[in-house]
Amino acid sequence: MLKQSSIRMKKVLASLLAIIFVVSVTAATVSAEPVVVKEKNMTMKNMDMKNMTMKNMDMKNMTMKNMDMKNMTMKNMDLKEKKQEEKKEKKKEKLERKIKEKEMKLERKIKKLEMEKDQLKNMEMKNMKMK
Repeated sequence: MLKQSSIRMKKVLASLLAIIFVVSVTAATVSAEPVVVKEKNMTMKNMDMKNMTMKNMDMKNMTMKNMDMKNMTMKNMDLKEKKQEEKKEKKKEKLERKIKEKEMKLERKIKKLEMEKDQLKNMEMKNMKMK
């Protein structure tokens, strides 16, 4: 009989302890201050990601309610845009190189034609002198 009452007492104490724990965690969560962003234009570009460490972040008040999930993907979008811009720049540079190469080829051809023209003039002059 004594064993049954001690087992029963342990079960009651364990359940009370669990209930008190749940109540204290709930009270702490309810009384937590909401996170207020003071800067109006808070974007991923404005944030200093180099100095962003876990120590600098307030993890106590970091909840899914406090996070702006719509703007959370802006970093990914900015990276995609940056990659697209880099690709465009590379294409542009490649095209500019091709244009310069073609211009140089054309200049060489023009010089060659001018030289041939001069040679023809010289030959004509010689022929005129011989006559």
